[in-house]
Amino acid sequence: MKTPEIADVALQALERQTNIKGKWKTAPDKRLDGAVDLYFDRNKPQRFLVEIKKEIRNHHLPKLLEQARRYEHLIVIAENIFPKIKEQLQRNNIAYLETNGNVFLRENKNYFIWIDHHKPAYTGQSA
Repeated sequence: MKTPEIADVALQALERQTNIKGKWKTAPDKRLDGAVDLYFDRNKPQRFLVEIKKEIRNHHLPKLLEQARRYEHLIVIAENIFPKIKEQLQRNNIAYLETNGNVFLRENKNYFIWIDHHKPAYTGQSA
């Protein structure tokens, strides 16, 4: 899958499972892949800045940690995130969303969503 397709598939999976609608936006900062408005309720979206990867690996963590320090609301969208990487992201309160619908999102005391029971969604294509 290409980067925009990964985001589209992941946002559709999120909406199917949670009724949270996501609307893609252009990144306000060119160092990021985009932004997404998540509608937890109909009238008040929460904007997240987005980093998209096909897979998240250990060597991606330093950059993601830096981005999480720089940007208050960051979400990583990926086709696949390995379990140990998910643990690291959770420990650092970095939101993530996979194309299979697995999601971790803890936004202050307002929202906490954690779905992690779907098997990886491999497309058979290499990164």
